[in-house]
Amino acid sequence: MLVKITKNRKNVKENNIKKSISGIICIMVLLISLIGMTGCNIKSQKETPQKQFSEIQIPMPKKVASCEAVNYIDKKIYVVGLNQNRKFVGVFSTTNYGGKWKKEVEKKEIGNITVSSACITDASKVYISNEDDNTVYKIDLKKKNKINKNIEANEGEEVVYGKNKPYYVSLQDEGVCIERKKDDDTTTDIKIIQPKGIALIGNIVEKGENLYVLNISNKEMLTKYDVKTGKKKQLDKNMKKALENYGKRIEKAMDIAMVDDNADKDDKKLTIVGANGMYKYFDGKESFLGSINSESIRSGRSSISECIKIDDKNYIAKMDKTFSGNSISLLSLDKRSENRTAIQLYSLHGNLDMENIVENYNATNKEYAIEYIVGMEEKGVKNEQQAIKKLKKRIKSGKGPDMVLVDDMPVEEMQKENAFENISEFGEKISNKEYVFSNILKENKNKKYEIPLSFTFDWQVGDKNCCKSKNINELITSLATLNNEDGYVIHDEDRNDIMQAAYRNFAAEHIEKNADINTIKDFFKLAEVVRDIKAKCGDEKVKALYELKVSSQHWITTTEPHLLNNSTKYNIGKEGASNIFIIEEIEKNREFDSRILKERSYIPELRIAVTKTGQNKEIVENIIEKFCQKNNQSLITGGFPVNRLAIKKQLKEDYDETLSEVYMDDADLIINGDNLLTKSQEQEWLSYLETFDKPVVINNKIAGIVFEYTNKVISGELKVDDAAKQCRQEILPCLTE
Repeated sequence: MLVKITKNRKNVKENNIKKSISGIICIMVLLISLIGMTGCNIKSQKETPQKQFSEIQIPMPKKVASCEAVNYIDKKIYVVGLNQNRKFVGVFSTTNYGGKWKKEVEKKEIGNITVSSACITDASKVYISNEDDNTVYKIDLKKKNKINKNIEANEGEEVVYGKNKPYYVSLQDEGVCIERKKDDDTTTDIKIIQPKGIALIGNIVEKGENLYVLNISNKEMLTKYDVKTGKKKQLDKNMKKALENYGKRIEKAMDIAMVDDNADKDDKKLTIVGANGMYKYFDGKESFLGSINSESIRSGRSSISECIKIDDKNYIAKMDKTFSGNSISLLSLDKRSENRTAIQLYSLHGNLDMENIVENYNATNKEYAIEYIVGMEEKGVKNEQQAIKKLKKRIKSGKGPDMVLVDDMPVEEMQKENAFENISEFGEKISNKEYVFSNILKENKNKKYEIPLSFTFDWQVGDKNCCKSKNINELITSLATLNNEDGYVIHDEDRNDIMQAAYRNFAAEHIEKNADINTIKDFFKLAEVVRDIKAKCGDEKVKALYELKVSSQHWITTTEPHLLNNSTKYNIGKEGASNIFIIEEIEKNREFDSRILKERSYIPELRIAVTKTGQNKEIVENIIEKFCQKNNQSLITGGFPVNRLAIKKQLKEDYDETLSEVYMDDADLIINGDNLLTKSQEQEWLSYLETFDKPVVINNKIAGIVFEYTNKVISGELKVDDAAKQCRQEILPCLTE
């Protein structure tokens, strides 16, 4: 089986995707956005047009990873909060935009339920659907005996927002139940049946006696119904024509949301917000209220699913994120939100952890606002080379970003072009902070051009004999030996991980130093072995024997101390160390082991450099220092944060919420979570992380050449010896640049 080896490794945490319409919509929004919106022109806040809504993210309550429902009632913002596994955390309210949250409903009052959907009505009633049994909890926030469990949704239904009552969205018949009465065993429904071929988004707004439903269709983007009877009504002709014109300017109606205008019941008024701005329709005429200054919306990483008007200048928006939990933001025309100095942060590829840190910083800082620019999403950019060339030109002209996330970038080449500031003094200052891993931040002692915000390391797990590999040749031999046995040796998806880790730990040092021909040949021979090895591709019952992975998630900490004592019992906590490795199955027939691939070696990640053409160096350094503080570091899921307190915080907050539960991995084996680490185990683990003092930073330009020829070997286009000679010739000029 041929497999393409790529040179870019991405640390992406797979979130639990809601088994509901919102999950489907979320995925579709990404696909449409990539087609229709990728490459929007990047504008600094310094070039802000007059009519522009600034997005200011509102900090979420503690332990809340996602907002399932939001409303603005009596000058308070109310949210239904969930954890990262969609478990109910509580109902919260705030009067100062997240400065302080009050818990209105405790988790213990509802129980440990998985939430499929929720809504908060204007009458201060909260409806929460339990995914496990279709029960809908009704909570009256104004009464003491406020929780009622006697409402049930039908299978396949979800609760969506309603001003006075919930609406039950049916995914089976594309209908909307607008009223449900239950007397003893009799249930009476008044239902809206959507026109054939029209799928419901779930965005519903009441206007007087009418109900407006937003549809995934440009043909009939908006449908109107009578609230009392559910019968379809004719849309105002002028309104319909104006909306049809609007529909021509967007990819799909699912890119937008209707705005809840609160007390405004005028049937001829309707406000719509989306990636291309906020528009108001009155008596069939369209008026532009303002563009939305949100990089995550422009790039398609988030979309507005609900929007509630506070006043003419301020709106509360629920932001549905493509790969993370939903958040809430203030969309404001208020000049106070526009007076912040814009600081630009550039990244070649989108990074979820970096995006979350930026959003958290912007939500809590009143002086500076960070604009997160993703090079591969800029207009006219087709590949990495174009993106990097464009960035270098921008920096050289003096109009470059203030900071650059240099992961996957040709750092050495850009340093020679004098693109980055020497921040050695700042690096020394921040590495001496007692709350950070100084061993990680003190890398590159002479001249320092970057600060890592997280780090990972490579480790191997599986058959004991295979885990003894300390170089490429030993890895080739052990994998070949395993391949002669019955069963599958690796998972098909791990081919690329093995090659990436082998290059970083075994090959890069020799290839990038002097283009060692023997190392290049050995690496290509390993590629052939990995290509031809017996791999588990689907639901085969025989389990894999070997895995070489990046240790990229800090919640694996309950398992990784076993690397210190070579324990043969491997208890996987939370979502599991990987999605393929079933230790009990392996131990039936062989001795299991796990160990760090290369002792004391680590991979610095989220590496931020300061450009010479950016703004005040001290301002940017101060921002990077804040990135290293606990509140921002706690958002990192794709690696170990450099902040010691952030790791301890995650241990306490994540594990007490989840480890009592049972999880299902991709191999359909139930795994019980491990116990919370004791203080001594926690200290042992932190002390172990302090021993890492050998940063592994590869030359991305040289690595790109090596992996290009690796693919030629894998495809059979070139033999190992010929590929090694040609590859070396291309590498040699890079060594003298």
